[in-house]
Amino acid sequence: KNNGAPVSSRGGKIDKRDHRQWIDDRVKGNSKLGNDRPPLRCCLVPPCVGCCPGVLEQNCVCETIGRIGIVRPDDKYGRRWLMRIGLITQVVGLILTAIACFAISTEYNLLSSLSYTKGVVTAPNLAEDVELAIGLRAVAFNNPNPGAVGKTVITFEEFCSLTPAQTRNGTGPEFDAQVLSTYLNPRDCGECAAVSGSMVSSLVMSLVSYLPTIFTDVLRMYPNYDVNCQKAFGMIVAIFGLLMAINTW
Repeated sequence: KNNGAPVSSRGGKIDKRDHRQWIDDRVKGNSKLGNDRPPLRCCLVPPCVGCCPGVLEQNCVCETIGRIGIVRPDDKYGRRWLMRIGLITQVVGLILTAIACFAISTEYNLLSSLSYTKGVVTAPNLAEDVELAIGLRAVAFNNPNPGAVGKTVITFEEFCSLTPAQTRNGTGPEFDAQVLSTYLNPRDCGECAAVSGSMVSSLVMSLVSYLPTIFTDVLRMYPNYDVNCQKAFGMIVAIFGLLMAINTW
C-alpha cells in the first residue's frame, strides 16, 4: 500500500497521467502532499523512475513489496523513527566496513593494526615467537629473532617463492620463509593468492552498497516522497551488501 497514493484530478479511476504526474513530482522534489522533503538531491527518487514508471515503479514485484510493512501509512512518527534506526545501523556498518578495507593494504603499520586476524608462530628452532597479522593481500611479520629482517610484509603472491622445500637458515627473506613454512603447508602456498582477489572485490562492493541504502533510508523518512521501487531497491541492495560482507568474512 503506497503512502500518499495519487488521487485523480478528474475523479473516478486513477489513470496513467495521474500516476505519471505523481511520480514526476517526487522525482523533481515538488510533491504536493506535504512540505517536508529529503535534504539532499541524491536522496530523492531517481530520475530513471520518472522516465519508466510502469517498469520501475508500478510493476507487480515493487507493488507487492510496497504493501509489506509494520508501520501504518499515516504514522509519520513511527516511520521516521524506524527509518532513523535503519539509517544509524547503515552508517555504523559503513564505518566498520571502511575500517575493514584497511586490511587490503600491504603497508606494515596499517596491516599490523587493522588486519583480519592475527597469529603467533612457535617452533623449536625459533628463539622467540613470531607474530603474524594476516590481511586480504599480505601477511605482516614481526620476527625478532637474530638474523631475521624484523618487521616486514610478504604478499600472498610471494608465498610460493618464499617457501621452498630446501629453505635454509640465514638472514633476510630466507629466514622468514622458514617461519612461513612452519605456519603454512608449502603445497598450499598458492591458495591465499587464489581467493584474495574475490575477497577484496566482495569487500569493496559491500562498502559501496551502503551508499544507495543510506540514501534510500533518508528518502523513506518522508512519506510524501516514498515510492515502491525505493523500498524494493533498498531491501535488495542491503541483502546484496550483507552477502558480500559474509563472503569476505
